[in-house]
Amino acid sequence: MRYAHVVAFIAAIASSTNALAETYYVKQGGSDSADGLSHASAWKTLSKVKSHSFQTGDDVYFLAGDQWDDRLVIDWSGTNENRVIIGSYHMSNGSEIVGYPGNTRKPTFSGTYKQLGDKINTATAIPSTQYEALVEVKGNYVTVQDIRAINSAGVGMSITTKGGYHHAIFHNNEVDFTAGSSITLQRKSYSNIMRKNRMRRCVLSWKDGQWNGPTWPVCSGAIGSKDNLIEENFVSESYGEGIVAFAVGSNGNTIRKNTIFANRSAAIYVDNASNTLVESNLILGEQHPGTYTTKEYNGGGLNLAVEEYVSNVSATGNIFRNNLIAHVKNCIGIIMQQGARDAGHQVGGKFLGNTCVNTQYNVRIFPEDKNIESIEIANNIFMNTALGSNACEVGGAGNNIKFNNNFWTDLPSNSKCKSSNDITGQLTLKKATGWDKLVISQLPLPDDFTPASGSSIANKGIPHADLQSDFFGMPRSTSTDIGAINISAGNIAILSPPTGVSLSIISPL
Repeated sequence: MRYAHVVAFIAAIASSTNALAETYYVKQGGSDSADGLSHASAWKTLSKVKSHSFQTGDDVYFLAGDQWDDRLVIDWSGTNENRVIIGSYHMSNGSEIVGYPGNTRKPTFSGTYKQLGDKINTATAIPSTQYEALVEVKGNYVTVQDIRAINSAGVGMSITTKGGYHHAIFHNNEVDFTAGSSITLQRKSYSNIMRKNRMRRCVLSWKDGQWNGPTWPVCSGAIGSKDNLIEENFVSESYGEGIVAFAVGSNGNTIRKNTIFANRSAAIYVDNASNTLVESNLILGEQHPGTYTTKEYNGGGLNLAVEEYVSNVSATGNIFRNNLIAHVKNCIGIIMQQGARDAGHQVGGKFLGNTCVNTQYNVRIFPEDKNIESIEIANNIFMNTALGSNACEVGGAGNNIKFNNNFWTDLPSNSKCKSSNDITGQLTLKKATGWDKLVISQLPLPDDFTPASGSSIANKGIPHADLQSDFFGMPRSTSTDIGAINISAGNIAILSPPTGVSLSIISPL
């Protein structure tokens, strides 16, 4: 199978095979002179955690509701059978219960980025650089779950940029208010999972230009990291790119079933990365006063690029399918910077069965013809409810660009984006109005993108080998519909793990 490298997430209770593994507890009311092996004898500080020599598979749990103004570094490893678990615990009937109880905040780690607009004092910052994380993994087979990182002067959480570590899981965490990124899978790491995390207000220092380095941080995703699964996360109010497969080495990643809201830059950004699968994501812009020139959170939707770096590479074999996009500047954007063009690199990808509503530009393609391996844009809905005709720009002649069987509200007859079997006209969705007034308290649901039964796109899709199911996981028949949601199949959510996987991760989540 094409994406056989995708990490499988199997939710099961891990059984320990290491008799020496211990479970340690940490609380604000604890004592660093205690043994840390129970709530009653819990440790107090992160300094104690940092100084302890942990064994393979040792777990550490922090009391829900407590806060530590310091960094947590996990520098020991687990195994596939006995993962290291870093998480939350609470007390019930005198016993330590692992997991977040839901009636208080998660255990919190706080940095020193306290106020938007503050200049970061790197001499006292926590973390001390934009690349360090408040919660940082420096080991293999480590799960970080049910915890919270806030006010980071750098990154919120990450698997470190050095060492080639692997098989980390970040699950059900919260990251809020970071000068740099929220959660990142850093260079040379591989086979990691980011799942069901909530990330808000990231890359804020860049909004005020405080970092002096040349690198624009991203909010979350894989940075030079391969074969990762990034799914079911919620990213909102971010200044940098929302979720990325970014930089040399970011190959074979899957980005699926995430929600991205109010993103100032590109929502999903695949750059210098190949064989990326981007599917069934919900991308939404923020309410604004009616002009796309205002500096509010309405960036791009699906973005494929080869930027100019010292070590840039081609970005080919990427698939973007069954995504739902509304109220952003660009639905589909494909760019290549001049240095990458001059180096002869290529860009290639398929954009299949996506639904775009109320975007300023539906498609913008700006590499030169010689730099395009192959770009296919087929079976998509490009629907504008308030902005009039569809805007589609193709920089070159487009000999290697194939448009096929798309729906457009309107498209000029001389457009380079037309094909012989397009459908144009009006289309009614379940959510009839309000696509240009999206607010976090009333976000559209995927079902709101469902076209009316009997609409012009019903049974008008062209069967495609890379488009076998719709947004909800329902199989598409030979008489498929155009767009992300197949009306005739019914919109029943089927959340199944990727198939054809090459490895399994056993997790207690």
